Amino acid sequence: MWERKANAEKPARDFIGAACPDDDELELLRAALAPGDRAAAAWVRWRAIHDLDGAPDRSHEIMPAVGVALPDEVLGDDADRLRGLRRQVWVRNQLLLRALSRALRLLAENDVPTTVIKGAVLASHVYPDPALRRMGDTDFVVGPENFDRALEVLLAEGWTMKYEWFHGADLADENDNGTDVHRWPLFPRFTRQVESGWLDRSVETTIANAPTRRLAEPDELVMTLTHGLFAMPSPSLVRWPLDVGALLGAGRDDEFWTQVTRSAGELGVGPIVGAGLGFCRDEFSHDIPVDVVAELRASSWDGWLAYQWWRRTRGSYPPMRVRRYVDLERAAGRRPTVTGYVGRRVDNLRENGVSAVVRHRVANLRTLGFRPG
Repeated sequence: MWERKANAEKPARDFIGAACPDDDELELLRAALAPGDRAAAAWVRWRAIHDLDGAPDRSHEIMPAVGVALPDEVLGDDADRLRGLRRQVWVRNQLLLRALSRALRLLAENDVPTTVIKGAVLASHVYPDPALRRMGDTDFVVGPENFDRALEVLLAEGWTMKYEWFHGADLADENDNGTDVHRWPLFPRFTRQVESGWLDRSVETTIANAPTRRLAEPDELVMTLTHGLFAMPSPSLVRWPLDVGALLGAGRDDEFWTQVTRSAGELGVGPIVGAGLGFCRDEFSHDIPVDVVAELRASSWDGWLAYQWWRRTRGSYPPMRVRRYVDLERAAGRRPTVTGYVGRRVDNLRENGVSAVVRHRVANLRTLGFRPG
């Protein structure tokens, strides 16, 4: 029998429910993103019950932004330590970006187009200082038609395969700098539609002097919110409000918000995006129009995705394997069938054995906070 492990630190939020960072993480996010005295007060509250050395791992995702947002007189003796942390983040980011640059150049030489997404773009082009955005790895999209060719090129040049998923593959160079090669930006994990409009609107750019493309910023904002709010337990759960703050910068005009609404509508994720923006507006006083939040939250969306979001706001992460199978088959121009779905499950059992599959399921349950009871 499995029971959900209680977490008294996770409060209910009007907009995003259990998808909200916990109380301590929220205090740090306020210290990094809220205006004026609210930020200073949040830091004082957090620091009164936490030591920097013993801070939870995910808190370190927020620390660099706190160190820049608050003056030294508020941070006191912690100011120098936070500057040191930013230097560490900068060094690690540079290693990841240089590895990504080598991969992008190799693929460009072999006529494989790339679109860089998520942290690498944000750290390089959106945040005022690349040391403010910690990265665990880098991500880029090559499309399903170029996926096998991209892996072939990179593996031949010394990259190694860590994992291969239905949506992409995790690779690492000889120094264990990781990069994720995606077939699509979000599909089919977090959306039911292929993001063809996003890739059509992408713009030319460079990452560490390597030629590539990146998403238009309204599309990147939609991706940040959808991915962050649906993420499994990981640093993404606390990074996304920082990313939203960086993308909004000093404010955006009506045309930007029109493009955000269009982008979210194309993928049917408007209510999720509206919930995240409403949360950021209320918690961090971001300049987000109320009517934009209302329009997004009232927009239509797929019932399957609505159910997935309902479960997410209540603290669970439904795998939705049937939905994923159906969407992948349709994206490939095939007709999904019960036989096709069951056949893949049987093949998995035959290839890996029942015990391996069970161990994998148990590990996932433990990751989500379940304990045998």
